[in-house]
Amino acid sequence: GKESKKKKESVVEDAGSEEKKKGSLGWLLGSEVSVETFIESYWEKKPMFVQRKNKNFYGKLFNKDALLDMVKERDVQFGEVTIAKHDPKTAFLMSSDWHGELPPDRHPTGRATAKRLKELFETGHTAQLFAVQKKSSEVLELARSLETDLNSLVGCTAYLTPPRSQGISPHHDDVEVFILQTEGSKTWQLFPPVKPLAHKYEKVPPEALSAPVMEVTVEQGDLLYLPRGFVHQAQATSEFSTHLTVSTFQAHAYGDLLEGMLAPALAKAMDQDEEFRRGLPLRAFLRLGSAQHHAGLESDLRAHVTKHISSLLPKLAEHMDLAEGVDRMAYEFMKRRLPCKPVKTETEEEEEEEEEEEEE
Repeated sequence: GKESKKKKESVVEDAGSEEKKKGSLGWLLGSEVSVETFIESYWEKKPMFVQRKNKNFYGKLFNKDALLDMVKERDVQFGEVTIAKHDPKTAFLMSSDWHGELPPDRHPTGRATAKRLKELFETGHTAQLFAVQKKSSEVLELARSLETDLNSLVGCTAYLTPPRSQGISPHHDDVEVFILQTEGSKTWQLFPPVKPLAHKYEKVPPEALSAPVMEVTVEQGDLLYLPRGFVHQAQATSEFSTHLTVSTFQAHAYGDLLEGMLAPALAKAMDQDEEFRRGLPLRAFLRLGSAQHHAGLESDLRAHVTKHISSLLPKLAEHMDLAEGVDRMAYEFMKRRLPCKPVKTETEEEEEEEEEEEEE
């Protein structure tokens, strides 16, 4: 009835809730693991594989047909759809500024038609579609719910890989990653972090890899979670694979919080404490720069200045305002987060319910 429906919709998701609203973290984890267990045992700590044996868990969230229908309905350019094909011989020769797997001069250009995408799939190429939450209403709902749950921006990228192919080189990410296998299957190798809780994306050459900590085939309906920093690579099995990478928690570390707190704290310290306003030694540029440092000159003066700076740091910490720092990050989150779902009026809810009853 109407009251039970409204009660269900008004459930506030939290770690102890029995209700698992579609798109929430609790829904994503499913019945296999509780939110409390996930946060305590896995979040930022170790990978987690959830094998559901339920191919319909994600419904028709996103798959190859969805991509092909999209490019038929509107003008999608290569670049918005990125093409990748892992080649061990060239993957680590390109500039670190270029995240793609194909050199820029070999990447397709122009409109990404269904015909061209099918041809690329037939030659073992992977298609990457970024910001799927801005192109699919169902993925938008998922990302929006997770942003509410996690208080962090969420992005979704689709990876569509033909059978027995690998699109992306071994790498680690700077985000917490949920892998949602929506079509086919893919075999993953996960390696220990080269840099735990990495703060930037990096490809990792084979010689830097140690033995895998997990090798698993993720099938349609399954979930794989990777903390940032864990190196990974994946290859499609004998069937076409589509998965959504749902990423979050970028630039959400203590260092990022401090970055926003330091400037205001320093401004307060300069205003209130004479020691922060005291001048540097005369001719500091000529006496304390890199050239003098490497030549071993002015070591006594350098030691004196370093000691004085060290004495100022505890005072600087006293001027830091945690609440202001968190509010600053929250403001940036609210400014950039996905738009909230429009609130329906009571009349609209009643009309929607009547339509549902008529369909039944």
